[in-house]
Amino acid sequence: MVLAESERLAENARLEREARGLAPRPLLPESFADWATRRVKLGLIMAELIKDNTLRATQEQTRALIKEMAESYEDPKEMERWYYAQPGRLEGAEAVVTEDNVVEWVCSKAKTSDKAVSFDELMGNNAAA
Repeated sequence: MVLAESERLAENARLEREARGLAPRPLLPESFADWATRRVKLGLIMAELIKDNTLRATQEQTRALIKEMAESYEDPKEMERWYYAQPGRLEGAEAVVTEDNVVEWVCSKAKTSDKAVSFDELMGNNAAA
């Protein structure tokens, strides 16, 4: 999984360089291994949270997101049709809703407490006297 993600990240970086008009250069998947490892771990954790807590996007949530996004366009109905025209577009919207569901669930389980801090401490400044 890490190797496949490393290769995908390297290819995306290559395509981004190309899109920006930069000179092509070899991008080795190994140089993306740390980032890929982190993304794979996060994906596995997310998948378990989604499965164990029934956090997958519902059709109603997905429809509401697409309608909300489409409202910012001149012809919202046309934009909605565009989303439903291809499964990949719809899957993208479902992924956004699912991620929102996970974040909402995690935040609902988080325990927080207030702590007074100075401005310098907040900003990471070591105020020397």
